[in-house]
Amino acid sequence: MKRKIRCSKVYYKYKKALEDGHELILNYGGARSSKSYSTAQLKIHRFLTLKKYSQLWLRKTLPSLKRSILRDFYTIMSYYGLKSGLHYHINKTDMLATCLYNGNTIDFVGLDNPEKAKSSQWNEIWMEEATDFSFDDYLQMDLRTSAPVHNKGIKNTLTLTYNPIDEFHWIKEKIFDNNSIKKAIIHSTYKDNPALQSLYKQRIENLINQDINYYRVYAKGLWGRLENLIYSNWSEFKNHIPEGDDVIYGLDFGYVNESVLDKITLKRQKKGLPTKAFVEELIYESGLTNEMLIKRMDEVLPNKKVMIYADHNKPDFIDKIKEAGYCNVFLAKKEVLTGIDTVKKYQLHIHQSATNTLKEIKSYSWKTDKNKRVLEEPVKFMDHAMDAIRYALHSHESKYSDITCFSF
Repeated sequence: MKRKIRCSKVYYKYKKALEDGHELILNYGGARSSKSYSTAQLKIHRFLTLKKYSQLWLRKTLPSLKRSILRDFYTIMSYYGLKSGLHYHINKTDMLATCLYNGNTIDFVGLDNPEKAKSSQWNEIWMEEATDFSFDDYLQMDLRTSAPVHNKGIKNTLTLTYNPIDEFHWIKEKIFDNNSIKKAIIHSTYKDNPALQSLYKQRIENLINQDINYYRVYAKGLWGRLENLIYSNWSEFKNHIPEGDDVIYGLDFGYVNESVLDKITLKRQKKGLPTKAFVEELIYESGLTNEMLIKRMDEVLPNKKVMIYADHNKPDFIDKIKEAGYCNVFLAKKEVLTGIDTVKKYQLHIHQSATNTLKEIKSYSWKTDKNKRVLEEPVKFMDHAMDAIRYALHSHESKYSDITCFSF
């Protein structure tokens, strides 16, 4: 079967790097540059055409993998006209895809289950959102790219895809700038993505008027420096969520941008200490229509009586959510700066599976103008989870009188 497929410039750059025999490939760049999708396309081509070939697709956590590269896998296979059960099979228990033509496999693994990734070997490993991983994770994966080679002219390959968010990151210091390590480097920006919607292009280009560092990282795809961060009152955790005094939800609407639903479990402490807020990420997806978002809410919410504070910019959609049976959906308070001050009063604990929320809070910063003056206004880019958390905490805050300011 032959089928014409639409590919970006990034696809062909990556294809050349593989054909040139590079065993380590750094595929980095700005937001929506197609680096992840193009990487998935080429790896699926190898999955379908090579012999006795094994791959590992890796994210830091399994939930983030299911919401990103596993979804890309299904999307691309569907676009190619290939059907589960007829052309390939996925064992959902082991998260293993098998091509029914040739027996090739793809393991989908989150490093919150590290034993699976550290107890086998593959011909090709892909570390998506590589800045989420540690240097030790990278070293382990480099050792695991060691399966026997059965295809002439094909070498085992380790690929890292990422946004260059921090010039002091281990990828920059230990690999990117290390001339003793042989590697191919692929750089891309939103201009390399032929399928990107014009509205999102405008958002990226407008970053030059908001913050020079954001423009550098997400528009130009160059190494940046995290400065003027808004929140420091947070930590990452991986254990179970404790029982709380209240459970609330923050909902931010989007379509071209992501729609976000975060769950927040509040645990009040003794007077004088901040309330703990345990954050989980339930939905973080773009391209959701109103009907699709309500369907996703039905899938992830325990019942329709939960307390949701929703984006105040779409009151009509809130009415539709209520019509769908969600009786406790409220318009969130609008105040941004006051809301940020409220969030700072809490001790935030963000679950490690909430990778998009973590990525946002690590870069959520005050605007810096062209004269490097810091403005009292957050950058409006990659801030949807930050909005959702602010909606929930700021709107719910008036119920308690024992919340006091706390800093780390």
